Amino acid sequence: MHSIFTGSTAKKLVGTGIGLQPYVLDDLSLVLTKKSINRYFGHTGKSDWLNEYMHGFTRFGIGATGLLEQLSNPILFQVVKKDGFPTIEEAYSVRTLLDSCEFILFAKKEGFLSVIELRIAALAENILSAHRKEPFEHQITEITGLNHLKWKASQRIFDVLQEKQKEKAHVWIRGLNDNFWDFLLDQLQTDWKEIAQNPIPAANFIHEWVFGRLPEDLMEELRQSAPKRTYRSRKQPQRIEKSGLSAYLHALIGLYGVSGQNLSILGQLLDKSHPLRRSVVLPDPTEKPELPTFAKQLQEAMFVKK
Repeated sequence: MHSIFTGSTAKKLVGTGIGLQPYVLDDLSLVLTKKSINRYFGHTGKSDWLNEYMHGFTRFGIGATGLLEQLSNPILFQVVKKDGFPTIEEAYSVRTLLDSCEFILFAKKEGFLSVIELRIAALAENILSAHRKEPFEHQITEITGLNHLKWKASQRIFDVLQEKQKEKAHVWIRGLNDNFWDFLLDQLQTDWKEIAQNPIPAANFIHEWVFGRLPEDLMEELRQSAPKRTYRSRKQPQRIEKSGLSAYLHALIGLYGVSGQNLSILGQLLDKSHPLRRSVVLPDPTEKPELPTFAKQLQEAMFVKK
C-alpha cells in the first residue's frame, strides 16, 4: 500500500478540460487518480469505467494484454481526509493513461468505434495533445511541489558542503542528472524530504562519488561557470551543459550497473579511472548542530532565570 509523497486536490493538470488529479507517491511514481480519469471521460458513476471499456475491445479480438493487466490492477494508495480518517484511492500511472488513449485512437482508425464512442476518442486525443504540448510528467513534478522540494534539498546539500569547503564547483549540484539522483536515493534509502531535513549523508555521498573524483581540469571548468536555472524544457528531457560532467555521470551510472549495484565493487572499478582526489570532513549526521554563541547565551540566560 502506497502513501502520498506530495500533491494536493487543489492542484490539477491543465489543458485537458476537466482537470486530471495527479499525485507523487512514496516511491516517487507519478500517478493520476481513477476517479479523475473517469470524470474526465464523463463517467463519474462508474468507478471502473476505463478498465471495463478497454476490456470491451477483446470481443473484436483486439487488445493489449499488458495494458489490460495494468488497468485491472490499479495502484492503491492511502489518503487521509480532513476528518482524519484514512481512505484508499486507486490510480493509474501516466503511461497507462497515455497508452489507453493511444489504443482508443487506434480502435477509431480501424473502425471499431460506434458513432457515440467518437466522443471518447475526441477526449482521448485531447489528452494526448495536451501531453505533447507539455508532458504530464513535467507538469506533475511542478504542480505537486516535487521540483521545489528537489531544489530545496539540493540547496541544503550545497550549503553543507560550502560550510566545510569553499568550492565554487559545488554549484553544479543542481546540474546532477536524474539517473544520479536515483542512484543516491536508492543507496541511501532516503527521499527528498529527508534530504532537505538532514542533507549530510547526501552531501557525503555526492562528494565521495562526484566532486571528490572529478579531474582538476574539469573542476576548474565548473568553477568558471554555473548551471542554468532550469535544465528541463517543457518538451525535452533533462540536459547538462557541461559535457565533461555529463560524460562522468554517464560512466559512473554505467559502472554502477556493471558492479551489480555494489558500492564496494563500484569503488574498485572507479578508482582505476577516477580515484579520490579530494577529501572533506562533514559533521556526524546523528549529532545535533552546535548552537551559535548568541543562542548559547540566550539558552543559559533562560536556564538561570528558571
